[in-house]
Amino acid sequence: MKQVGILLFCMILSACADRTTNYEELALFQDHTVPDLKKKLGNIARVLVILPHADDEIAAAGLILYLKEKGAITNLLTLCDHGEPRESELKCSVEKIGFEKFENAGFINNKWEDIIANKIVFWRENKDSIKNVIQRKINDYKPDALITYDSKMGATGHPEHLISAQIVESIFEERNNNINHKSKYLFQITLPKKLEQFLVANTKMYKLTKELNKENGLPEPNVSLDIKKYWPIKNTAGHCHQSQIGILRKVHLVYEQENWIDHINTFPKEYYKKLEN
Repeated sequence: MKQVGILLFCMILSACADRTTNYEELALFQDHTVPDLKKKLGNIARVLVILPHADDEIAAAGLILYLKEKGAITNLLTLCDHGEPRESELKCSVEKIGFEKFENAGFINNKWEDIIANKIVFWRENKDSIKNVIQRKINDYKPDALITYDSKMGATGHPEHLISAQIVESIFEERNNNINHKSKYLFQITLPKKLEQFLVANTKMYKLTKELNKENGLPEPNVSLDIKKYWPIKNTAGHCHQSQIGILRKVHLVYEQENWIDHINTFPKEYYKKLEN
């Protein structure tokens, strides 16, 4: 029995040692050559974050908090109807981040088994309806900047991420007389290549989307933001989503207090593809 106890103790020590080593290795996945976003922005007074799911806002929380710090009014539009407990979790996150306004469009949130089977009929057949809702909100809010996922892979290959991002990009790029407001910036959440390979490239959903859409992967970021000072709030908001906490931990969007210094130093940046009108 004593030997078993010693063995368990050694295994725990080994795991801790591996965790420390992993932080050192993972820090090398950051791309410090990506230009600083702060040096490439004009004035932004109003921001609209457009994302399909409760908890998606955590991926861009650093940028949202930075723009709020600069005086921007920030609004959040989520597209999917989740039900409880996720609606309450989202309201908690909205409060922690400090969005001035939050709305939910109430569209269908597909089941995981349907997504993996590529059966997302509503989202593919109702793009015009989804686009009309997003366009109305943009016309109402008149944001200088939009924040969403990338239009190649939807970050993780999730089809609702991808379709919503493609719709937002199409609105941003349209030139016609029916559009009452044109935003100046569009920030698409993305990752540098090494982080992409580590965080998402080997997942089933990512591989499926990559194959179906004949894409090479995420778009390269053209701006990055140092988010170390915003991590405590980002982490607190992330922990609001307790029903999704395992997923958030897996992609390193939250940390536990005992490893907060290592985590912040290992994941000090958010990356975006910035489009400009």
